[in-house]
Amino acid sequence: MKNTIIILFLSLLIACSATKQLESQGFPLPGWRSLVSCLLLDDDALPSGWARIRDLPKNSLTDPTINHVYRSWWGEKQGYGKVEQSIWRSYSIVDAQDFFQELLGNSFPKITPSTEPEIIEPDNLYIPFRTPNAINYKDMKADELYIACGWKADPYCIAIARYRNYNVEVSADWETIDPIDGTTSKGLSLEEIEKILEAVDHKMTKKLSTGQYQCDK
Repeated sequence: MKNTIIILFLSLLIACSATKQLESQGFPLPGWRSLVSCLLLDDDALPSGWARIRDLPKNSLTDPTINHVYRSWWGEKQGYGKVEQSIWRSYSIVDAQDFFQELLGNSFPKITPSTEPEIIEPDNLYIPFRTPNAINYKDMKADELYIACGWKADPYCIAIARYRNYNVEVSADWETIDPIDGTTSKGLSLEEIEKILEAVDHKMTKKLSTGQYQCDK
């Protein structure tokens, strides 16, 4: 009995080691040749009055070999505001982890403060991007997640999340107070942005956990 337990334990260790090795070598995961566009937000996940602008690239809604898809919406009823979502599918979890770090480094604008005094023009306004306390992101089930809002010419929020071998980026215009003239900028409230991110989290975790990659609609 003791020898049997030892053999079973060693077999489990070998199996786990083999799985990790396959992942690091780029072993394709389930859903590798499914439509990535099926993971994008549905239009009803946005507030009332928002309409889809476009899906990219061409054939992204029908071609399962496309690994990077994009969808955008605008506030048609209000006449302002934009939301964008991109999803990248990597060949392995290791590749997706590396790409997540790359997105973090490239998605958030950084400006080196000038030593020369200057008058700040609205188009040059920059406020560092920081994670807002008003968005509850701790309950989201992404493997990696970073959310921040800031101001570069206009205010907006960006969320980057990794779900297994998929990376998702959402950018949304943010409704906040203009620090120069005190007016309210046109965009989504943090509460509305939080609901969009919850919809992203729900759809990604549901699809990947059940293996149901087909489109809902």
